[in-house]
Amino acid sequence: MKITKNVAFSILAIIMIILAAGTFIEKNGSKFDYSSPWIIALWSIMIACAITYIVRRRLYRRPPAFILHGAFVVILGGALTSWCTQIRGHISLTINEEQSHFTSSDGITVQLPFSISLSDFEIVNYPGTSTPANFISHISLQYPDDNQTISHTVAMNQPIIVDGYRFCQSSYSADGLSSTLTVDFDPYGSAITLLGYIMLLISVLAIFFSRKSGLRTLICNLRSSITIISIVATAFCSNAANAPKVLPKQLANKFCDLIVLYNGRITSLHTIAFQFTSKLHGKPSYNGLSPQQVFASWIFFPQQWNDEPIIKIKSIDVQKSLGVNSKYVSARQLYFWADSSYLNSTISNDVADTFDKMSLVRSLTEGKIMKIYPHSHLDNFYWYSYSDTIPGFINPDKALFINGSMSHLASLIITHKYSQANSVISKFKKYQLKECGNKAPEHWRLNAERFYLTISSYTHTAASVFLIIGILLLITFIRNQIISRKIALMALSTICCSLATVYISINLILICIISRHLPMTNGYETMLLMAWIASIIALCFCRNRFSLLTSSAALIIIALCMVVAGISGNNPYITHLMPVLQSPLLCLHVLCIMIAYAILCIIVVISLSAIIIRIYSANDSSIISQLAIINRILLYPAVMLLSIGIFLGAVWASISWGRYWAWDPKEVWALITMVIYAMPIHSASLSQFGKPMFLHIYLVAAIISVAITYFGVNMFLGGMHSYA
Repeated sequence: MKITKNVAFSILAIIMIILAAGTFIEKNGSKFDYSSPWIIALWSIMIACAITYIVRRRLYRRPPAFILHGAFVVILGGALTSWCTQIRGHISLTINEEQSHFTSSDGITVQLPFSISLSDFEIVNYPGTSTPANFISHISLQYPDDNQTISHTVAMNQPIIVDGYRFCQSSYSADGLSSTLTVDFDPYGSAITLLGYIMLLISVLAIFFSRKSGLRTLICNLRSSITIISIVATAFCSNAANAPKVLPKQLANKFCDLIVLYNGRITSLHTIAFQFTSKLHGKPSYNGLSPQQVFASWIFFPQQWNDEPIIKIKSIDVQKSLGVNSKYVSARQLYFWADSSYLNSTISNDVADTFDKMSLVRSLTEGKIMKIYPHSHLDNFYWYSYSDTIPGFINPDKALFINGSMSHLASLIITHKYSQANSVISKFKKYQLKECGNKAPEHWRLNAERFYLTISSYTHTAASVFLIIGILLLITFIRNQIISRKIALMALSTICCSLATVYISINLILICIISRHLPMTNGYETMLLMAWIASIIALCFCRNRFSLLTSSAALIIIALCMVVAGISGNNPYITHLMPVLQSPLLCLHVLCIMIAYAILCIIVVISLSAIIIRIYSANDSSIISQLAIINRILLYPAVMLLSIGIFLGAVWASISWGRYWAWDPKEVWALITMVIYAMPIHSASLSQFGKPMFLHIYLVAAIISVAITYFGVNMFLGGMHSYA
């Protein structure tokens, strides 16, 4: 039995190393075959040894654990069946042209038992924009011996299955006259895999409610152990220049109430104002001026604002190339610098960032981002700026208004005729509402976005406060354990976690209101979600003996998540969802993964605390053992949620693309992470994990796999999941 156990775990470790290496091999441009015969042979040997070991250990006496391990065997069996029998390819359809075959991924022509034709192709846009919300293929099927035609609709996340053939929407031609569908024939492997997913869900639920599970045993052991105690803390958390001409705040706010097409969605100019000022200056305000004043004033007084040293340059090398000693420069200085020979050198990230700021100013002064004139023509909806060439199908009077209204408004503002300018802005608003109709966002939704932009500008400040408090609490906790001094500040830690929860919750709710989808679609949103989950976990322990430790760990994680979330800017872009992401399974998939990551981050902080306590208090083994028990308890929900999240993503992929697994780098590293963290749960088989210090050191090292999965794939390895 010992031999089969060692062989099974050893081969599993080898497979994970091979898969990890494969992601880096593909990064270098080489093709790596994850389903090559020799890798499948390794999987098969590992499964055979695992089954033998499970039977000899009589794991069937513990049904939840037996079903869980059986689920993975069934899932891998389904994958093997698919590898042996699956036929996958694509079919390109042109309107009113019949086809009765498709091309497989191997380039082989495969005959269909019916003919298929494209009746119509439809692109559904978000209201008032040209941003696609869905792609829909209307197809017709006809069997050779039947004159009856059967109509079907294939859309993103809405495949159809006919005689075992699954058709999924893939792509389309620019003219909309043809559509490409993926075709997947896998009636046996997909059914077996789905059975494995069902077994996985049942077993996970059973483990949490079973009295004989390892989780229940750990909790009982923890209840009988001595009390873990506590923590303390305290917190602590411009250059003046002659300002150029500035619009009155009330007038600037009214001007920014106008709606605009920005990043493919309809929003207000307040959004551009916040992001414009934050991008240039690093803060959403400048010398006491609101972002609306900076933005609107730059439009109407561009010459003066081009000379204002408002643009922040972080890089010392770029500052030297500009010939300045200050980190703030004017737009005009950037224009001269752009024409210099310095640009002939290699463009670094700092130089590219400076270029982006210069381009942003130019796009504003040239009016390119001011798409404030909507127009509906036939079935299409267009947005124009005052600098655009107006097409001939637009009424001449309306074209004159589009090209001349901003000039008229500017003349009134320059001559300080603010009351008349206010009336012109009101006419702007009436024009927009008339043209947009019910496609314009509700007023309360626009106000919600404005409020969101305001509070999100404090993300870095809040993160700094939470980080300082969290570190001080953690240091005090560790110090208390070393000198056996007990100072309890449970109320302070609970208040801090409550404030963090409220602040992040408001941000997430506002994102939902603005974007009309759950905040789980990009790096900024998922980092905020992870911070929120960490705060909720800490609050769940607020009346527990471990509240002080979990609160300090949660505050540190919350702060780090908020810092990472804000790396791309104080006010991140909110965009419409891509059609493929509009699935409830996506929300469940991301939610499970983020909860698991939050728990794993708390685990690593607890383990670091244990290691530090061991270094400075070698005789105190009781606290280290208790922290190990806490981590073992937390590992159960983390691994279970990580597993469920991965396989929910696989089901979503099957619905969207017709296959459960694509061996994308993010998928591979998610699988590796799940296996790495599942190892300590098998302490009965792997005795090393029964040693508290070994467990703590292992869990600290294991966080590297989480970092690679979430950040490494996005920034280095790439792939279809690199946006997430």
